[in-house]
Amino acid sequence: MMADAGLVVMLESIKEDFRKAGLTPGRIGEVSFSGRLTRSRGNCRRETDGFYTIHISIRLMGHTELVRETLAHELLHTVKGCFDHGPRFQEAARKLREYGYHIQSTYEPEAFEIRGRYQFQCSRCGVIVNRTRRSNFTEHPERYIHKGCGGHFEPLPERRPREK
Repeated sequence: MMADAGLVVMLESIKEDFRKAGLTPGRIGEVSFSGRLTRSRGNCRRETDGFYTIHISIRLMGHTELVRETLAHELLHTVKGCFDHGPRFQEAARKLREYGYHIQSTYEPEAFEIRGRYQFQCSRCGVIVNRTRRSNFTEHPERYIHKGCGGHFEPLPERRPREK
């Protein structure tokens, strides 16, 4: 398992790829795993001193490639003009593809390898969609169409929290 020290080593390698791509990352004050991130892979926060803090979900430990992609995604937020997922972020993400990164703006729970509390299956192609929180989609899946094939979503049995 990779510890926080492993994140620092990986971060330095990713920074070098950024520089090769002509991107200048911001100054990182802290990078660590966090047990508090349950709905996202990671986050990046700009501190008042101008340094950035990056946290990676502890759920990614043991998944080196997911950690690498997430760390690159969060580091990309430190590049000037890339704090959101706008056009500059997208352009910088395209530059990094040449170096083996596949940075996306958002990640669904499936990409996080998490089985959500709510699961739905497309009636046409069989794809399974996970959701961790109740939403309009989880309450009324019949109103939604799978953009990949045009099928409708059908709920699978709800996952109940484990009894202690």
